[in-house]
Amino acid sequence: MDKNNEKFNLNVSSKGEIYITGNFFGTIDFDPDINIEHNLTSLNINKIPDVFILKLTTDGNFNWVKRIGKGFIIFTIIQL
Repeated sequence: MDKNNEKFNLNVSSKGEIYITGNFFGTIDFDPDINIEHNLTSLNINKIPDVFILKLTTDGNFNWVKRIGKGFIIFTIIQL
């Protein structure tokens, strides 16, 4: 991620699944595998970033990513 994209929080569930939340502008490939793309594009309305939640498997592979709103939101996942 670059200066227009920021990770706010990283949590690991009791099952070892990894959740990352943050905000972003533009189009981002959220898949850590360089051979596979899972792009998500922000709506970039009024220069307010979109918010994402990313789930990786226990071994760090991509599971899913979702855009969940707009703004600068700080997340804390208490229980997964």
